[in-house]
Amino acid sequence: MYDGKSKKTDILSEAIKLYKSGQIGTLVEFLEDNLETDNKDLLLNKIYAFSLIRANNFKEAKYILEKMLDIYPEDYEILNALAFVSAFGGYKTESINYLLDAEYFAPQELKGKIKSNLDLVSNLSDVRLILNYVKPQDFLILNLPEVKKKNLKFGILRERLNLKTIIMVLGIFLIGLLFYFAISSIIGIFDYSSGDVASNIKKRVERITIENDLELSMPAVVVTNEIILNGNQIVSIFNEIKSLISRNRFSNRARFLVNYLLNSNAPISIKNKTQILKTFLEPPTPGNIDWVPLFEEVSSKQFLYDDVFVMWRGKIVNIQGVGSKVNFTFVVEGDNPSVVKGFIKGSMENFPKGYEGSSVNVFGRLFFDSELFDSELKIEALNIIQ
Repeated sequence: MYDGKSKKTDILSEAIKLYKSGQIGTLVEFLEDNLETDNKDLLLNKIYAFSLIRANNFKEAKYILEKMLDIYPEDYEILNALAFVSAFGGYKTESINYLLDAEYFAPQELKGKIKSNLDLVSNLSDVRLILNYVKPQDFLILNLPEVKKKNLKFGILRERLNLKTIIMVLGIFLIGLLFYFAISSIIGIFDYSSGDVASNIKKRVERITIENDLELSMPAVVVTNEIILNGNQIVSIFNEIKSLISRNRFSNRARFLVNYLLNSNAPISIKNKTQILKTFLEPPTPGNIDWVPLFEEVSSKQFLYDDVFVMWRGKIVNIQGVGSKVNFTFVVEGDNPSVVKGFIKGSMENFPKGYEGSSVNVFGRLFFDSELFDSELKIEALNIIQ
């Protein structure tokens, strides 16, 4: 057991030895006995968090890894480890996003390993079962230095240094460290924190390009390939999707363009990247929706509007209650209420009373109620506005 006077290098050396030898239980106990609660050493924290993962203590490991990621947002080893923890927790999209970041920041010689992890997560129908397919130590990446033998001459010299010299050296070191973090904060080195959501999303979106060699095995959801595009059009639409999401993660227009590209003759690799881009989108609201398709457009090519939001005016009729859910027919009106554009079946949870037969604005999400190609497009009403 190491007492309070033990040097950090001794603790690190012992931790590396135990990790490399696979003595995970002993290592966890050793670090818990010797690590200070406010320990900031990156490598020691990595060894501890990775050991917790290998010991199936995912909750505590995730807490430590997320704290480290706030400080080291480009550390591919941390990102890769968080991908494993997220997969075990059932968060497939989150796991894929971590791996995309890890692949981007990793050195060339490790990109293949991370892509292999990405393929594994992408192909699992239930990522919570990841432990059935790979051991944590085979998924994790941790570059550990060789443990050097103790330099006795240096140890003797160190013992002969007087206390005044040691305090002076430590003081200079601490002043330099504080200066570094102050400057880093000013120039924005750590602006990739979890609190800056918009900036975080923009940076992740920008890393997904047509030109990079990201290949995913998961199949794109393709209803039809009837949209024929040339190479320039494919690139233009893909880049427009990226631009829209980077500026506005609630973009309804981006949702439509995602469907447009997925249902085109674009290469499967681009469709896979387009699906990943869609994971950054969040549902719009009546107050921030950036684009609304016309009813006529939706009727002509329904498959392009799955999961797209609309704000149409019309009458709700033929209401039928099923528990807390109500089904109805929505009669979509033109600019003149006497003009009927068409009909669409709809549903709504907790339908408010007093709107049947009245002209109202309905905000909702278009969807297919089954995966069959010939299924009928419907509207899930989310808000009714007089």
